Amino acid sequence: MPLAEVVRREWVTKWLTRKTAPKGTAVLLATGIAASGWEHRADVHDHNTPEVARAFGVEITAEQIGKATEGRALVLALGRVLAAYEAATSRDSWRSPKKGIATYLAFLAANGYELSDVEKRAAGLSRRKRSAA
Repeated sequence: MPLAEVVRREWVTKWLTRKTAPKGTAVLLATGIAASGWEHRADVHDHNTPEVARAFGVEITAEQIGKATEGRALVLALGRVLAAYEAATSRDSWRSPKKGIATYLAFLAANGYELSDVEKRAAGLSRRKRSAA
C-alpha cells in the first residue's frame, strides 16, 4: 500500500469517530450517490466498498443505525460514501485524475486533511513537472 494511502486511511478512520458530520456532508453524499458516470459517483455497492468501510471502522448495519443519533447516522452514511471513493483510488489516480476522486480528496482537504503532492495531482490541484530535455 502506498504511503499516501496509508496516511489518508488512518486520518479518515480517526476522523470518522466523530458524533456529527461536518459542513459539506450533504453535498458530498448527494454528489456521490446521484452523479452519473463511473468516474464521478461513489459506488457504495462496489465489492471493495464494504471492506474499506470496515477498515475505516464504519459498519452500517440495521443495529448500528438503530443505536445511532441522527448526527452519527449521517457520519455512518458519509463513511460509506468515503469508503466507496477510497475503494476507487489506485496508484494510478494521480496519472489520470478522475472527477470523483478529485471530489473526495477536495472534501478531505476542506475538512483538515493535508494532501500529499501525489494526492494534489490526483485532485487536479497541481500538475506533474516535466523535466526539460
